[in-house]
Amino acid sequence: MSDRRLAAVSAACLLAWFSTTATAAPRYRLTALDGGTAATSAARGISADGKVTGSIGEAPSLAGFVYEGGQLQVFPSSGGQSYGADINSRGQVAGAYVDGSSFEAGQPARFEQGQPQTLGTYGWASAINERGQVAGTLSGQPGSHHRAFVHDEQGMRMLGVLGEAPDPYYTTSEARDLNDNGQVVGLSSTTSGDNHAFLYENGSMRDLGTLGGRWSVADGISNNGRITGSAALADDSYHAFLSDGGALHDLGTLGGGYSWGEAVNARGQVVGWSDVYNENLDRAFLFDDGQMVDLNSLLDATGRGWTLTAAYDINDRGQIVGTGLFNGSQHAFLLTPVPEPATIALSAAGLGLLALRRRTRRPATA
Repeated sequence: MSDRRLAAVSAACLLAWFSTTATAAPRYRLTALDGGTAATSAARGISADGKVTGSIGEAPSLAGFVYEGGQLQVFPSSGGQSYGADINSRGQVAGAYVDGSSFEAGQPARFEQGQPQTLGTYGWASAINERGQVAGTLSGQPGSHHRAFVHDEQGMRMLGVLGEAPDPYYTTSEARDLNDNGQVVGLSSTTSGDNHAFLYENGSMRDLGTLGGRWSVADGISNNGRITGSAALADDSYHAFLSDGGALHDLGTLGGGYSWGEAVNARGQVVGWSDVYNENLDRAFLFDDGQMVDLNSLLDATGRGWTLTAAYDINDRGQIVGTGLFNGSQHAFLLTPVPEPATIALSAAGLGLLALRRRTRRPATA
């Protein structure tokens, strides 16, 4: 084997070893997005390049925010309230704005530099992709007649429902997430009157089924079509699931009776929350490589004093955002893998080059 080929193989093996090690036992560095000083905050969405959005404060003074490069930028109040649900790499945020004290009368909105562009009379926006498309839910009046929508430069498009419920009041649909391909997931009424998770693509809505119970909800979809959410079992408990658009695969729990998948990335890593047997608090989880793990067990020293209660989003870098308790209050967090993937790759490549250098400097033999 040539020296160059040996070095390349060495680098590849080292990279695979580091990657396997990181996947088997990942550890995370925690960043408190509000510095741990706000009364309360929540992180809901993270972009492909690590921008974060969520909310800070409490009603009637709730405000959305964008966290980028170590800086937290709070949306101007403008006499109303706001929150961020999702964000793309351009810094555009999907969420809701209300000119008043109650989000029952809130409006779906796209935010640019913290300024809202409202997209409808009542409702909320749940997701935004890299193309600037927004998915969310409109209601004919506060609290009723929900309908899923996608809004883009061509205007508003309603997605319909899986089926008309026996009682028209319960005929409803909600869009929870969309990917860069324009695929949308959420929940919709069926002809039985139950709500089921759906996948909307190519102009039609498809029922994703349940885990044997009556209802299901899809909350997240990756760019390669993996879907997560939660679904009822036959015994009326509910579990997080993972799907590729076909059957739902039960992800289990952290030992309690229920769990909920909030987001999934292209690697199939799922984050969400689960109850724990004989505990009063839910715990944030990571499902990876066939196993659900309490994220609290994967923190380095930066997580001391925290209890992570819910993880709401994960990007393809493996960065995770959510909420946890610190000093008795709810705060937004960002988790960053340690070592970061770029560091692993550089380390492996460097060791491979070192091997090549040593081979090329080997003394000649007679």
